Amino acid sequence: MTGRASWRPYRKFHEQILTSVGSVRLTRAVNGARDAIFSRGLSTEAPDRTWHDLVVEHEAVLDAIRG
Repeated sequence: MTGRASWRPYRKFHEQILTSVGSVRLTRAVNGARDAIFSRGLSTEAPDRTWHDLVVEHEAVLDAIRG
């Protein structure tokens, strides 16, 4: 997946976790950092990681939250 639309589910996932924590300060800090990274065309991911790798990792996080 490429382009901004492909990041919408990723962003929504993280925003829902942040919202559930209930810290406006944390939400603003994380959103600001993410926006700064993506607006510069950068990524926090290693180039050898695939979308599948990311999905597996995020599913593990979701399972732990549900746990």
